Amino acid sequence: HTHTQTQTDGMDTRKPPEISPESSVDDVVAWLVGLKADFGRYEEALKREDIHGRAILESPVEDLLEVLDIKSVGHRHLFKKIITALQEQYVEHAAKRKEEAEQASVLQKQQEEQAAKSEKDKAALEQMAASTSSSPGPGSRRNSQAPLADLGVMDDDDMLSNPVLPKLESPFESHDWTCLRAGYLRYMKTSALGGFQKNPKVLLYLLKQHPISMKARLECYQGMKFQSGLSLRHASIIPGTNGTLTVTTPEQSWHLQVENNDARKASQWVLALQQTATAFADAYTRNSRGSIKSKGSKDDVTATVTPLEFHE
Repeated sequence: HTHTQTQTDGMDTRKPPEISPESSVDDVVAWLVGLKADFGRYEEALKREDIHGRAILESPVEDLLEVLDIKSVGHRHLFKKIITALQEQYVEHAAKRKEEAEQASVLQKQQEEQAAKSEKDKAALEQMAASTSSSPGPGSRRNSQAPLADLGVMDDDDMLSNPVLPKLESPFESHDWTCLRAGYLRYMKTSALGGFQKNPKVLLYLLKQHPISMKARLECYQGMKFQSGLSLRHASIIPGTNGTLTVTTPEQSWHLQVENNDARKASQWVLALQQTATAFADAYTRNSRGSIKSKGSKDDVTATVTPLEFHE
């Protein structure tokens, strides 16, 4: 009796019960006899009443005691304890399985929604990048004294009609700024042992310039959320191999790589960054007071130089 009590008290609700709804009558008999040999006397009743797995798991214990005609006080007490423990184990395991299935369903739905959103955003930005690489139309605004680099600048109408740009959450003044280039780049963080870490993040980068002050900055987004910005004043742009480039300022360096290691796209980014950085530096030098400000424009010489932070 002591051995049987230890077995039933030690049922682990974290594991599936030994009897399932699919268990046959013979399975139930074998399980009960395995717990206590004396229960073999109820085999005929179990078979006569067709007490299979679902019946013993879901029937009230008192009903089972009655139909099996268990009279012995000791057997009634032990049978009731065994079946109650089994049914509690079955209920808890079923609830856990249901919760896991619901969580898996929610996670799959979130992944599908994120994948669809990423594809939509990427397609929209590829369309935008294609439009920015073409020659500017007659409606493109340029400053006659300090013209923007000849990079196919979009005018305001083009930017407003783009489905992605208006939704990007930039914390900086952007009303009068022009987006010169946009695309997905890998941010190659350096490792403690030297070199670049594996599996770098693919993020969205926008190269922006103000057409009057000539200020320029590189903005970084993860999804639609702003991550960091880098002022291109005093910036050096260094081309690398395998589609890589480095943007270095006195405060920090960003090591970037274009998708598919495309050398042509990397050269386009290098050219765009070099021309905008040079235009910014020349305009800053021309300003006798060393301060570039325009009406309604926030000074971003140091404000945008912030550590690149990511949400894992």
